[in-house]
Amino acid sequence: MFSYKVNDDIELKPLQDYHAKELFALIDRNRKHLGEFMPWERRTQKWEDSLEYNKAQRKLWAENGAVDCGIFFKGELVGKISLHEIDHANRRSSIGYWLSKDKTGNGIMTRCVAAILDYAFDELDLNHIHIKATPKNKASWAIAEKLGFVYEGTLRDDLWNHDHFLDMKLYGMRASEWKKIKEEKQK
Repeated sequence: MFSYKVNDDIELKPLQDYHAKELFALIDRNRKHLGEFMPWERRTQKWEDSLEYNKAQRKLWAENGAVDCGIFFKGELVGKISLHEIDHANRRSSIGYWLSKDKTGNGIMTRCVAAILDYAFDELDLNHIHIKATPKNKASWAIAEKLGFVYEGTLRDDLWNHDHFLDMKLYGMRASEWKKIKEEKQK
């Protein structure tokens, strides 16, 4: 089974059926934090919703290679990160992520996104990865900027969130750019 050790404290693992109650409890504790930017939060009303989501994501992973992982910090489930459905013909995908409010600000997600980029470019041979975040979600797009993603524009009214549309800032990273960033850090 896939598992990606980011560092001594952080591991990315696909969520299994037995994680559904833990995932639901994490979402439930973070509803206000998540609901402002993520419409799926309202569709997750019972632990069985998390169970069905996990099953669907594992099926997509098997069929398409799309990666959907729980983020485990010191053994505790603290968030999720996904390499969404992969466009194999054009060698591209996008990353989505969220983290429990009490774990933000510690660099956990920045490390996880860097790990997913390594996997996407080195293992899957993808060429272009996108991250989308609302202009108000500074924490999310700050991760993209910190890692060296290039701002590619704003998608207007791109996401329906409960009762209104949200614009989305679009950031991109190409494999060649990520390789150069990593080489610069090693100097």
